[in-house]
This record gives sequence, C-alpha cells and structure tokens, in this order.
Amino acid sequence: MPGHDSRANERSRPQADSEAREARDADKVKERELANACSMSQSKREQVVSHLRYIRQELREMHQGVMEDGLLPEAGEVRGVMAQMEALLELLEGKGSRKAKDSEG
Repeated sequence: MPGHDSRANERSRPQADSEAREARDADKVKERELANACSMSQSKREQVVSHLRYIRQELREMHQGVMEDGLLPEAGEVRGVMAQMEALLELLEGKGSRKAKDSEG
C-alpha cells in the first residue's frame, strides 16, 4: 500500500514542521533571555566600576590628608566611604542579603 504510507508521511510532516518551528521559537526565546542577562550584567558592572572609582577617590583624598597634613579624616568622611562600600556590597550580593548576614553574625 504505497498510497497509505505517503498519506502517513503527509500527516507527520506538518507535525514535524510544527515541532521544528517550536524548537526555533524556543531557541529565539533563550537567545533573548541570554541577551537580557548580558545587558543586565553589563549595567551591573558599570555600577560597580562607578562605586569603586568613587571609593578610590575618597580614600586617596583621605590618604593625602594624612600624609601631607598629618590630619585624620573626619568621622563623617569615613562613614560616607563605609556607606559606599556597603552599597557596593549590596549591589554585588543582592538587595536584602547584606542585612540578613548582619543580623546572623
């Protein structure tokens, strides 16, 4: 029955096409998710670099004051740099993880 086999192939072909189309769509979704994750990572990296540059500059100014003038930084300056370091840590670990770790220890 050659005619019967060709009909079965004709029926399974649309199903195979549909499955291939679904697989391509799934691949496209994965590619978009990966692209979004990469762009978020890039944004996070830029934020981290910005925080580190600010902290480095503040510490350089404090160091210069100590070395040139023999003056210790004001407590508010130190607290400001510490706050920037905390913000950086929260950015790296996630929003609530630092507070949870502080309450544990």
